[in-house]
Amino acid sequence: MTRRADSGFTLIEVLVAFAILAVTLTSVSGALSSGMMQERAADRATARVLEARSILDRIGADLSLREPLWTGTLATGEPWSATVRPLSETGDTPFAAYDVVLTVAGGNGPALTLRTLKLGGWHGR
Repeated sequence: MTRRADSGFTLIEVLVAFAILAVTLTSVSGALSSGMMQERAADRATARVLEARSILDRIGADLSLREPLWTGTLATGEPWSATVRPLSETGDTPFAAYDVVLTVAGGNGPALTLRTLKLGGWHGR
């Protein structure tokens, strides 16, 4: 019985094909893993900003603008502090403007600082 030389793949050709497949799959899985890690980091950063914005929104609503300093911790355990500074004396007007700066320490990411202006009434809120 005679065999033709081109009747199938040689063992070397099969091994080379598997090596190429292994390198390709390793590259793809590394890229997917890196992308997933970046997505998780972005989700954590977004959650930090949203929680800090929520705290900033509470100041003047249920946290008094008359208090010059507020402190606490985020759900991630990172400490935050907010300073409230009147921009002008109220004088004869029933309203005053306040500069509110909230800072989150950089425990689980870079330090975060948010600033806003709040309008407060004569009743101390």
